Amino acid sequence: MAAILEVLILTVIMGGTSFLAGLLPLMVTLSAHKISIASLLSMGILVSTSLVIVIPEGIETVLDDDSSPVNTYAIGVFLLAGFLTMYLLDHLGSISVLKGYYHVFNRHSSDADLVSFSTVVSSILSSSTTTGLVIHALVDGISLGSSFIKISNFHLVIFFSIIIHKVPTCFSLTTILIKENYNFSLIKYHSAVFALTSPITAIITYLILSFGSIGARTVGYMLLYSAGTFLYVVIHVMTETSSNDTNPLPLSQESESTIYQQESMSTEEFLASIIGMSIPVIIGGLFGDH
Repeated sequence: MAAILEVLILTVIMGGTSFLAGLLPLMVTLSAHKISIASLLSMGILVSTSLVIVIPEGIETVLDDDSSPVNTYAIGVFLLAGFLTMYLLDHLGSISVLKGYYHVFNRHSSDADLVSFSTVVSSILSSSTTTGLVIHALVDGISLGSSFIKISNFHLVIFFSIIIHKVPTCFSLTTILIKENYNFSLIKYHSAVFALTSPITAIITYLILSFGSIGARTVGYMLLYSAGTFLYVVIHVMTETSSNDTNPLPLSQESESTIYQQESMSTEEFLASIIGMSIPVIIGGLFGDH
């Protein structure tokens, strides 16, 4: 009973502080220039979090499992898998057979439609930034929930390491969505989903593991997968921040996320990029680390 109470208290603290951090940019009126500065600051936070915290955390978790020799090739594969997942989601419109569904999937709505659950879901899924961060938050929750099973205070270390980068990341997410001209009401939903994903996943993971077990190696690979999604988000944000600064849009304009205003690739170009990502994986699988 004491353990589940501690899980609930820590996850509530995590979710509440993250959501409040996400609301902060919406509560302060900023000029276009200040929003640009805030988005660049947020971009820097995401870059540093990805390279200094997320990727090393995943690799360290894998290496800490002494049950069998570590396959370094698998580390790269899981990183690429996360990156490729976000790449596929972000370029659905490039696949010919999906173009008919693409505009429905990627629509933004007026305030009158915000009560629609499907509208909120489609808005979140249409943002590669939000989707990637939610996937990462989901894996963070699994990692936190798993740490509560151990007989030590290790879960407190995991809790503080997650919340230290989750709070500024939630702030960054909101700032970036403002920069991308998302409706403020929708941004609140994006922020809430990201803030609550880790706490909910941590509770579910703890309850499941109370009746079973999961290896540290598995958790490590899931962290690496989420690191891959995070890495894509970083590249996406860096690209969009740079392009928006050179061609800014009015903040009041209701528009699709600027990533979709770029010229779409053809199906052949899209497949070529996928094949290019696959070639090193195939070669690595055939010839090993060399």
